[in-house]
Amino acid sequence: MQFIRTRIEERIGIIEFYNPPYNFMTAEMVRELDDLTRNWAKNPEIRAIILTSGIEGLFISHYEIKDILEMFKPLQETPARLRGLNTLACRLTGSLLRLLDTFLPATGRKIEKRLLATKLSGVVELECIHRVFHRLETMPKVTIAALNGEALGGATELSLACDFRLMADGDYRYGLPEATVAIIPGAGGTQRMTRLLGFGKALALMLEGTMLTPQEALDYGLLHQVLPAEKLLPAALELARKMARRPPRSIGGIKRAVRIGGSLPLARGLEVEKAAFFDCGYIKDPVNAFEFYLKESENGRSDREILEELARGQAVDFSGR
Repeated sequence: MQFIRTRIEERIGIIEFYNPPYNFMTAEMVRELDDLTRNWAKNPEIRAIILTSGIEGLFISHYEIKDILEMFKPLQETPARLRGLNTLACRLTGSLLRLLDTFLPATGRKIEKRLLATKLSGVVELECIHRVFHRLETMPKVTIAALNGEALGGATELSLACDFRLMADGDYRYGLPEATVAIIPGAGGTQRMTRLLGFGKALALMLEGTMLTPQEALDYGLLHQVLPAEKLLPAALELARKMARRPPRSIGGIKRAVRIGGSLPLARGLEVEKAAFFDCGYIKDPVNAFEFYLKESENGRSDREILEELARGQAVDFSGR
């Protein structure tokens, strides 16, 4: 891969973005991330994923401006009388690609490659971004964004799709300033930030195009931790090791219930939760955990002691099967 470096250690997959000098996110980088996460999502040996950068002081600056201009070029050339039809074609193409990726992914990839040579190439690129980000937030593995520097626009949107966001302290900025360049966040930022912060705060930040310092982003609740730069990756690895010991079926179920069910009306969200709960019953992991609990309880240990040991992830080896 040209823009991504990877390694796997202790059931943790580590992704480093590398596109010097500015580490822009590009269409090609996203396609590489699509292929990689598609494979890693199916790999049972990978339990947690860290996304960081191989360039000091830059997580990802933002999405490559030239690529956005390429997305907009066919739209600029569309006569006013045809803009409605063009918008409809874009929406239908996006819906078709999502449907194919769900039920006939191999066919969908072939069609995408053909569409990249047409005026609908921008639709294909944007759908790819959304597909990757959705995969990160719903795959049964914990995803951790270790933001080791500047992270604006598409970089912020990528991190919002991750389960944990850790950022290095320093003269860096985090946020969605798209309104200042006459566009809007297009990779899920308007939706994920709103669900995280609520309408009022998210709307104000995006309308003003606010670029937050790491500490300000932490105070808003957009980040989980801000750390000295030299402690960022060790902290991310420590968190990933801890999460990698968690039962994968539980991780996937909680992520679906929160990420998908949490944005639905309560009754439908509860249905997602119930389905995820019973899905855990098909495998041995909860049986092994409960047997350990009952045995230790009979030996006189307290609930707290037993649960704390289980939380450390070393009492029972959860296979996910």
